[in-house]
Amino acid sequence: MKIAIKTITAIWLSLATLSTMGSATPLLPETLERKSLSFVESLRAGTAGEDMEIFSDQMRAALQGFSLAQLWQQLEGQLGPFEAVNRFVHQPGERFYIILVVTRFLNGEIALRLVFDKDEKIAGLQVVEAPPVSFTAPPSYADPKKFTETEVLIPCGDIYLPAKMTMPVARDSVPLVVLVHGSGPHDMDQTIGPNKPFRDIAWGLATQGIAVIRYEKRTKNHSEHLDLNTLTPWKETGADAVMAVRFAANQSGIDPNRIFVLGHSLGGMMAPKIAHKAGNLAGIIIMGGNSGKLYDLVIRQLIHLAPIQDPDNRHGMRELIEDAKNKASIIRDGNLALNTPRNETLLNLPPSYWLYIKDYDQVATAAGLKISVLILQGERDYQVDMQEFKGWKAALGNKNNVRFICYPALNHLFFAGQGAPGPSEYNLPNNVDVKVIQDIARWVLEW
Repeated sequence: MKIAIKTITAIWLSLATLSTMGSATPLLPETLERKSLSFVESLRAGTAGEDMEIFSDQMRAALQGFSLAQLWQQLEGQLGPFEAVNRFVHQPGERFYIILVVTRFLNGEIALRLVFDKDEKIAGLQVVEAPPVSFTAPPSYADPKKFTETEVLIPCGDIYLPAKMTMPVARDSVPLVVLVHGSGPHDMDQTIGPNKPFRDIAWGLATQGIAVIRYEKRTKNHSEHLDLNTLTPWKETGADAVMAVRFAANQSGIDPNRIFVLGHSLGGMMAPKIAHKAGNLAGIIIMGGNSGKLYDLVIRQLIHLAPIQDPDNRHGMRELIEDAKNKASIIRDGNLALNTPRNETLLNLPPSYWLYIKDYDQVATAAGLKISVLILQGERDYQVDMQEFKGWKAALGNKNNVRFICYPALNHLFFAGQGAPGPSEYNLPNNVDVKVIQDIARWVLEW
């Protein structure tokens, strides 16, 4: 990730994500590029919400209460002034056409993911990572001779999610770890910039004799199956993880009594609830998961980023922080109404999302679990900082089934680095640190 792309992921990627597709029809890339450029220009000018005819009917409904002008202001506030559209990445499909409009700002690149329907209307909009030219090589600790990888489909109620199952070679009745993403529309590798942390974890653990399932998150390509007005962290992340656990338990060569969930970031926050709902887990691994309320954490993230991204407040970061504090107070004090428009809520997320977080106590849920719990934290993590790790430890430190490990040199992605942490390091080629893989493998295999 570049600049605040990880922060933008937390802020925006779960918001303006809705797709409604028509029947198959050829769409000219050149025509859609022109439409995409025109849309970007209207975002810059603050007029994108004036001509609603460019959107599909369902997208127009989704945009009610959502401020496109505020979206652009947030992007420039975090990334600096807009500079240019760098390139287009085309993703044609059978029932829709996707263009990634890679845009360059002063402090980094992002991509606007525009989904066009058969009538050339914009039917979906996301802010996503700008795709890199190449990806980071697999880690040296992964030995492809020791595992095989199979593409599978996980049934998740109304949809099937593409997934990969990584199996140790010539092993039977092995433990398995299900990987659960952080916020945003992630692929199964949780690709971030040029890096693929979930691939690293899967290949690293499989080399050590542990099977892994990783899947494409629902928000990646199936956002039409989410109602943004009633979205919650459980609907975004938790429910499908439970289905992945149930799928794993029925796979050949897997010990159904040794299935674990590894949740990263938002997935870590939800891991105790996933365990509670799944009911048949041996343990959970929380990697960089928050113990406190997300609305409080967002404010600390913004405060950390302000001197990095907007040191002279030319883009209004100070005002953004004050606005976030006010909106967080409304949630914290129990004054957020369920019918509040999204453009009046923190990060433009629907009230249902924040009300779920207000009522969900992940620490208490974890305390009630009888299974093993492993909590991992990078000390250089500014997104889910050490205050969150201390919160877990204060509440669960006296429990025999909980183990804590922190890593002085690692960041939110469990990549090694030096100095003050910042979002620009996410775009440097890196792998999940070998010590993390070793600690997870040792813990799982001890069970």
